[in-house]
Amino acid sequence: MFKIKEIEIALQEALFVYRDKRVLLACSGGIDSVVLAHVLKKYNYDFGIAHMNYGLRGKESQKDEECVADLARDLGVEFHVKHAKLNTSKSIQE
Repeated sequence: MFKIKEIEIALQEALFVYRDKRVLLACSGGIDSVVLAHVLKKYNYDFGIAHMNYGLRGKESQKDEECVADLARDLGVEFHVKHAKLNTSKSIQE
C-alpha cells in the first residue's frame, strides 16, 4: 500500500515539467481531477480550471458544473466552462 508521502513525491515529480507554465486543468468534478486541483494549488502552480458540460445527465450535469465552479472560486483560480451537445445518434465515445 502506498503512503501519502510517496504519492505526494510522485505527483511533484510528474508535475515538475509544468512548474513554470500556465496550466489549464480539465476538471470533471470527479475525485481525481478535484484532488489534482488541490495539489496544483498546494504547490503554487499557475493554473485555471476548465469544465465541459454536455448536459447528458440533466440536473446532475448542472450540479457537476456548479461544483467545479465552486472549486475554482474556493481555490482562487479562473474558471472556464463550455456547453455543448453531442450527436446522440452515435455512441458517446465516438
